[in-house]
Amino acid sequence: MTHRRQRIRDAVVERLTAEVTATVVASRVHNWQVDQLPGVAVYTLDEVSEAVTQSRTQQRGLTLVIDIYVCAAGDIDDALDALCLEVERAMETDWTFDRLALRSDLALTRIGLSGDADNRHGIAHLEYSVVYRCVPGAPDA
Repeated sequence: MTHRRQRIRDAVVERLTAEVTATVVASRVHNWQVDQLPGVAVYTLDEVSEAVTQSRTQQRGLTLVIDIYVCAAGDIDDALDALCLEVERAMETDWTFDRLALRSDLALTRIGLSGDADNRHGIAHLEYSVVYRCVPGAPDA
């Protein structure tokens, strides 16, 4: 089995690949080329755990990141907002990821620019708070 965190990430990538008009990758590091944009990168950051004593389980809070990249030409803000809308709608179709999680909520959005002068692109950084439970020592269950 794989870690629940990876299964959640994979479920998000699968959903976004099916529902968003962009190249989707499961990686925090990707050298986006102009012909690959718009692009979406999915990865996880921190995770906090808390014991649930009555049931001998852990409740975990995972930060899942979805970065959206568009070409730095034309109206960057409109292009980013259009893709954010697609991503947010896709994420709401099943916010438990087929019961891998208890819930997921959009917690933060940042809009900006990324890349160097030769390869500049707009970026929207979305952070989702994902809560799930597992048995201590068995996060693959």
